[in-house]
Amino acid sequence: MNRILHMLVTAVLLLLLPGCWDTDKLVNKKIINGIALDAADNGRILGTASTVKLINKGGGQFDEKDEIVQAVGESVTEIGMLINNMMPGKIEASKTNIVIIGEELAKKGIMAPLEVFYRNAKGNLNSSFLIAKGKAADMLEVGKTPTGSPIAFDIMQMIQGAQFASVAPEQTLYTLWTELLDENADIVIPIIIKRPSNRIVIESVALMDGDKYTGSSMSQNESKLLLLMMGKLNKTTLLDIPLPQMTDSMIFEVVKATNRMDVRIDEATGRIECVVKVKLRGDISSYPLTGDVAAKIDHLNNEVAETLQKHASLVIRKLQAARCDALGIGRRIKMTHPAIWKGLDWNAAYPEVRVTTEFKIDFASTGLLH
Repeated sequence: MNRILHMLVTAVLLLLLPGCWDTDKLVNKKIINGIALDAADNGRILGTASTVKLINKGGGQFDEKDEIVQAVGESVTEIGMLINNMMPGKIEASKTNIVIIGEELAKKGIMAPLEVFYRNAKGNLNSSFLIAKGKAADMLEVGKTPTGSPIAFDIMQMIQGAQFASVAPEQTLYTLWTELLDENADIVIPIIIKRPSNRIVIESVALMDGDKYTGSSMSQNESKLLLLMMGKLNKTTLLDIPLPQMTDSMIFEVVKATNRMDVRIDEATGRIECVVKVKLRGDISSYPLTGDVAAKIDHLNNEVAETLQKHASLVIRKLQAARCDALGIGRRIKMTHPAIWKGLDWNAAYPEVRVTTEFKIDFASTGLLH
């Protein structure tokens, strides 16, 4: 009997001791959940870290305390050491949810300041990456939001919502690295902004030329259309489509999208033509006109396709003006016409490419109530 009791006590202790050890480790750490980087004077960088300190209240209960810490240095590595020296306890950066770079620093190039994240074995490459309109530090200095959670957590939820609705692309430190290694295509990055009301929103997407922010961006409606042309529909997206005979827009919920790109090159003149073909299937969520919508479906298909093509031409014009080849036309030319690509000055040729679109619409449901 004593032997059985001894075994039971030993088993209970084995279960409890690791938990106490983990708790002690956790409460002695300062968890960094958000990092912001901005351009500072004389070529230096301002680093801002949003930290969460877990306070043990006893009985397995914890309270959290937010703290913003800043340092200026010649490099992100130096900033990290300075911040580490400012704070008691161990700094834990592997839980970082977001990394934000201010627009001024982003225009100089984002890979140099981000290099340290890729070299650090404990870095979180799944951290979401954004560009801030204005200073990145302002986004973290909002502090706690009305939900009571740290701002970095709320920003993370905003990003996930924007990605789900195909308003912004999924952009993490990992995807950023892999996409920037492809020198034959450019990327787009979500832009975050703080409104005068102190409210933080994902407003638009930044157009990149290599690793440099061009200063040009696209609105949410333009971004949705661009992502559809890029073949990056996530779960769904709502398109606001103004039609000629309507005072209000038609809302088209896209649930499936396929795309194809055809590139033709006239070898005699060197003229490059690109056609982006997009097929969208979805439901009419809102249509203000009365009458038998189902009977007008063929006409409506064509009308919506023509409207989207007009809007797409404006999106393409903005891409070319910013020298942002987000559609990957250069990559396609390199694959299909390698000999021509070798002698091509793509930076000079890209703005002159004739890019057109062809949209095909398939309404799965008209949204009518019967």
